[in-house]
Amino acid sequence: MTVYPRGENPVTIVFAGNATVATPSVHLTTMAGNAHLGFNVTEIGPRGVLNVTMPRAIVLSGSSVGIYVDGAQNDNTKVGGDASHLYVYFLILYGTHSVELQFGPATAPVLLYVMGGVLAASVVGLLFIVFNKKNGERLHNP
Repeated sequence: MTVYPRGENPVTIVFAGNATVATPSVHLTTMAGNAHLGFNVTEIGPRGVLNVTMPRAIVLSGSSVGIYVDGAQNDNTKVGGDASHLYVYFLILYGTHSVELQFGPATAPVLLYVMGGVLAASVVGLLFIVFNKKNGERLHNP
């Protein structure tokens, strides 16, 4: 199918597999190099597969891919590609689901945890210094 993002060139996206995509529900947005592809999909068997093929030109090089089904991350995912296309393959369970593929800059989760730990330790250290200084002032100024 062809998607017409606002203010951008049309993009052809191919859906294949035994899950059905509701064509009118497909929308593509790109902001600051991050692409989001959303759509509704229906699987009539206990479990199906869906392959999404999209041009690599709409996704920044080195982007990470997150697939969310009904708001929860889908861990049954394979991502591949060639020079022209990006291929995303994932499993979908019985029923109709809202799916969102998010393409964004790759992040290092460990680095984020370390930065969060450093920030938390800094706040605790600052509070300790402030309260210790106030207690010291009370002892010197009765």
